Amino acid sequence: MKFLAFGGWLLSTVFFSLSANAEEDVHVEHITSVYGNSLDMPYIDEELNNKYWNWGGDAIVDINREVRLTQDRQSKQGWLWSKIPLSASSWIVEFEFKVHGDSPLAGDGFAFWYTQLREVEGPVFGSVDKFTGLGVFFDTYANSRPKHLFPYISVMLGDGKTIYSHQDDGQPNEIGGCTADFRAKEWPTKAKVKYVENGYLQIQTNFRGNDEWEDCVIIPHIELPKLGYIGFSAATGDVSDNHDIIQVKTVGIVNPDKKRFGDPPKKNDKTNKKRPSLAGEGGTTVLGFFLWILAAIGILVIAYVAYFIYLQMSAKSYKRF
Repeated sequence: MKFLAFGGWLLSTVFFSLSANAEEDVHVEHITSVYGNSLDMPYIDEELNNKYWNWGGDAIVDINREVRLTQDRQSKQGWLWSKIPLSASSWIVEFEFKVHGDSPLAGDGFAFWYTQLREVEGPVFGSVDKFTGLGVFFDTYANSRPKHLFPYISVMLGDGKTIYSHQDDGQPNEIGGCTADFRAKEWPTKAKVKYVENGYLQIQTNFRGNDEWEDCVIIPHIELPKLGYIGFSAATGDVSDNHDIIQVKTVGIVNPDKKRFGDPPKKNDKTNKKRPSLAGEGGTTVLGFFLWILAAIGILVIAYVAYFIYLQMSAKSYKRF
């Protein structure tokens, strides 16, 4: 009977541990809309302005369709910037866009920005170089011998000093990227930028016409400025395209799951904090694995004890006859 008691205790302990571990793994994120950093049709009010957004350069607003950053013409630059900074420490910006033109040869592309400076034209897809913050570049033209297919989405973390290398398509300072065939689609094309403070940056795309999100890149242990402006800019050169922003939805994240893609490194950790990661969601933890091993052992113990008791009872029954 001692074996039976021990087996029951072990099994109950294991299952309670598994339940506690499962509860710890459940993490619910809450989101709240940030209207001051969101944009939708008709884009302008009765005074032909927008309370929260400015546009300039060669950008044109069609109240029933889009904010066109550039037309399909050579040597154009246009931009769209939020007037107020995004105050949420963790956030998601989802935007619908359209890149298209008359020629199969396209250029140059557009950029999503989260930076401390805004509304300054420059050579980086229509915006200023040596920026401080985040730049996500939707590049449609290869300026160098490409190491990957185009269109290509690349990510750069600007420190206010480092330049974007046009001749190399930004590769020297790229911290992540992916090939994404988002140009000239007949269905909506979207992108999503998610930032969790002290956690990770995740770029997702939705361009295949099936309304499904795909990971482009996940960058753990990245730090962005506390306050930044949301913006978009585009540029054309010898080749051109229409670059349209159709809708922007921004939300703040309350109670974000900072450990979703790994714990942050210790202070003395010298690993590259900007290394891209293709880690997926979920997975089996080491603790969970050993708990399941203990559960299996507990079940075996119970089975052995039950069989032992059965043999004892059978022996006693045999002796009676």
